[in-house]
Amino acid sequence: MDTLLSHSELKATFANAHLIDVIYAGLLAFFLGACIAITYVRSFRGLSYSNAFIQSLVFAPILTAIAMQAIGDSVARGLGLMGAFSLLRFRTNIKDTRDMMFIFAALATGLACGVYAYGFAVISLGFFCFAVLILNKVPFSLEADYNAILKFQIDADKNTNSSIDSVLQKNSSRFHLISARELAQGEKVELTYHIKVSSHKTQYIIIQELGKIPSINGIHLFLQEGANE
Repeated sequence: MDTLLSHSELKATFANAHLIDVIYAGLLAFFLGACIAITYVRSFRGLSYSNAFIQSLVFAPILTAIAMQAIGDSVARGLGLMGAFSLLRFRTNIKDTRDMMFIFAALATGLACGVYAYGFAVISLGFFCFAVLILNKVPFSLEADYNAILKFQIDADKNTNSSIDSVLQKNSSRFHLISARELAQGEKVELTYHIKVSSHKTQYIIIQELGKIPSINGIHLFLQEGANE
C-alpha cells in the first residue's frame, strides 16, 4: 500500500499531475493484468492454452484504463467512444464461460485503474485471484465425471447385448447408444456409445473387459474431461 500512497506525493512533485495519473494508471493496469494472466495459467486444466489470449488478459486492463481516462467526465466522449467501438466487429468466439469471466475481470480492473480507484482495483483483483485458486483446488463434486465416446465392432449374428450392458453398467455412471451401422455387407455392426466414467483408469478396465468378449473387436475409446450434468 506504500506505493499507492506515494501516488499523491508524485502528483505534488510534478507540475503536470494529469500525466502522472496516466503513467501510474497504465503501470498499475499492466501489473494487475499480468497477475490475471498468471492466475489463469496456474489454474488452467486443459491440454493447452492460447498465448494470444494470455497476452490479451494483460492488454485489456491497459486499454480499458486508457479509454476511461480519455472519456473522463465527458458524456460526449463516452458516446463517441461507444460509436467508435460499434464500428469494430469482434469475431472471436469464446466458448468457455471461464475464459469470459477472466476477460470481465481484466476489463473491470482496467476500468478501476482508469477512474483512479487504485485501492479498489488491487483489493478486488486479490479477491478474484484468491477465489479462482481456491475453486481450482476444491471441486464442487466429489465425483469428477469424464465424457467418453466408445466405438467397437461386433459380429452381426452374435447376441452380445447383455454382456456389453453388463460391462458398461459396472464401469460407468451413465451410458447410452448413439449409433449402430452395418459393416462388411451386414456381417458386422459398429456400435457407438456415449459413456461417463469416474476416472482415467476406468477406460482401460472397460477396454480390457470388452476385449474378453469373443465377438467384439476394433475397440476405440476417446476420453474428454467434462462437467457433471
